[in-house]
Amino acid sequence: MTKDLPGDIVECGVFKGSGIFTWYKLIELYAPFEIKKVIGFDYFDQEFVESLSEKDRDGMKQVFSRCQATKNEISPVFKEYMYEEFKKILKYFTLTKYL
Repeated sequence: MTKDLPGDIVECGVFKGSGIFTWYKLIELYAPFEIKKVIGFDYFDQEFVESLSEKDRDGMKQVFSRCQATKNEISPVFKEYMYEEFKKILKYFTLTKYL
């Protein structure tokens, strides 16, 4: 896959994050001593959604309504079930900007 290729991995359109975490797991399994980063880009902003065509806007609103949760809702679950795993994951990720 990317084991013998120089550089990092970029995913454009992260959405729910399943792809980006798959990359993390693949690196962990097949290249644990490599210094690779996984860089994900996505854009979820109300202004962006409103700029879409009516059909796309309605579709995105439906998707967002099924996928939204606040940080306060996620944090307790995250801390209880995923914190230790996430600490390992962090070495592969870099946050560039909060929107």
